[in-house]
Amino acid sequence: MSLMTIARFILVLTLAILLRSRDSSADDHDHKLKHDHEHAEGEEASSGEHEHEHGVEENLNKVGPDKGVVKASESLGFMLKDKVERNFSITKQKLPAQGPFVIPTTALLLSGMEKKVFRYRNNYWKAVTVEITRKSSGQSIIKSTELAAGDSIAITGVGFLKIIEQSVFGPAIEGHVH
Repeated sequence: MSLMTIARFILVLTLAILLRSRDSSADDHDHKLKHDHEHAEGEEASSGEHEHEHGVEENLNKVGPDKGVVKASESLGFMLKDKVERNFSITKQKLPAQGPFVIPTTALLLSGMEKKVFRYRNNYWKAVTVEITRKSSGQSIIKSTELAAGDSIAITGVGFLKIIEQSVFGPAIEGHVH
């Protein structure tokens, strides 16, 4: 990786963290105001507490035709403007008709025990789980039920795609109690 790529990555990561903390503060404030209003209207939770599921719907303000992420769906993934892929040097490799697939090891997203690649299908990016069957000198052989003929995978810019995915979809969906 070049020094410029690393600097760009650090800048994007810093911006993502700043935006997330700013958006979280605003969302928490808006969420509290909404619930305070609901309780003022006489809608008490049965035990004084209530649970809410939070997920993609709270991050949709980061998606739209005037944003870098044009569309997002938990099942499909997220669609980027072409300009975003160029600016962050995201490159793809088309997969052969059937697996197992030989890919550059740089295409792998390793997090704890999870092994994923970013699949590109019908203009949507999505992190999908893979099984690494073999590794050797900069290449890995993978298989996955989530990869099919016609798919491509990201071979560079994987870190940027991960930041974008977390910015749009957030961490794993969890409920919380008020």
